Amino acid sequence: MHLNGTTLTVESWFTACIAGVGILTNILLLLTFCCLKNLRRPMNAFLLHQCLLDGIRSAYCIPFSVVSVYRPTICSALAGTYIVLVTCASFNLLAIVMNEAYSFSDITLGVNASQNCCCVWFALVVIWFAAIITNLGVAFMPGGRSIEQCRFTMGVTNNYVLHVVWLLLEAMAILMTIAFLCQLAKDISKCNYYRLSTLVRATVSIDPSVRTNSQRRQSVMVDKRNVRDTVKMMTYKLRVLSAYTVLFVIACLPLLTLYAIEPLVNAPQLVYKFLSILAWSQPLITPFAVYSLIKGAGGFFADPNEFSGPLLLGQRPSSDGGLPQVRIETSSSQYLSAELPSGSRYDFFPSISAAASATSSRGRRASAFIV
Repeated sequence: MHLNGTTLTVESWFTACIAGVGILTNILLLLTFCCLKNLRRPMNAFLLHQCLLDGIRSAYCIPFSVVSVYRPTICSALAGTYIVLVTCASFNLLAIVMNEAYSFSDITLGVNASQNCCCVWFALVVIWFAAIITNLGVAFMPGGRSIEQCRFTMGVTNNYVLHVVWLLLEAMAILMTIAFLCQLAKDISKCNYYRLSTLVRATVSIDPSVRTNSQRRQSVMVDKRNVRDTVKMMTYKLRVLSAYTVLFVIACLPLLTLYAIEPLVNAPQLVYKFLSILAWSQPLITPFAVYSLIKGAGGFFADPNEFSGPLLLGQRPSSDGGLPQVRIETSSSQYLSAELPSGSRYDFFPSISAAASATSSRGRRASAFIV
């Protein structure tokens, strides 16, 4: 079952290097989040949590590098807690994607991003609770303290059901993550300026002194740029999250799949070792993904409200500093928002997603948006 001493030494050193790099990079990002005030926001909590989880997972590579030489005395506890961390990381990845999807919906709905820390803490508690409860029978109950009773010996499937359950949990989290990525991609595809151009012409906030067509065209161009910048930012984030999810699947699922099909195949020991090291090296990807997401949102020193505020088409203040006025044009009459008759049945959509949900793929006339 074991290889010669030289191979074990090289393997141990390689695993220790993975531990050192993973701990250093993830801890560095954690300190960056703590030191930069503009990054200490509730919507970044799941990114910080992912760095924390992967930093701890990287630290587990230190005992794993020793396990290849010395027989552990707490095999089940060591492997069981690592299983919980991996499951927690996959659930947290799902939370990151869900957070981005709902944040984008808030932006396009014209709603300010939530700053409620209680919701974030509740979500983190749910992640840990779900990871522990779902793995309770897999990670902690089976096996004893000695190596002979360990259920997680490399290359040996002592309990087939346990490995299948773990694979199903990971697959469920990944499938849900992919589903939310598809939903985010669908929302981004709906959020394009050309589909909303009719609405922009129908409801444009203007200063009462702005009367010329050139000034109106300039107002529309500002809206077009805002929509384009937001869509570009979210498209970049979508690509980063998609790539990170694919790499997570490539790194973690092959080893679990191999254990699940182990009764049907007779894989050599080297395959188990290679896939194990591949899974242990997955936390090295997280710092690059988190850095890319922060960069996509404007960088480490960007204004936190630049892309997190509501994106309202044509929302510019009036010249006297009061509330903006909106010119509503229908086929029969025109109104300013401050001049709408009492009890009027006319209303307008000030946000992108509201308009997107009201329009069809071919678009409609402006009067169809006034209800």
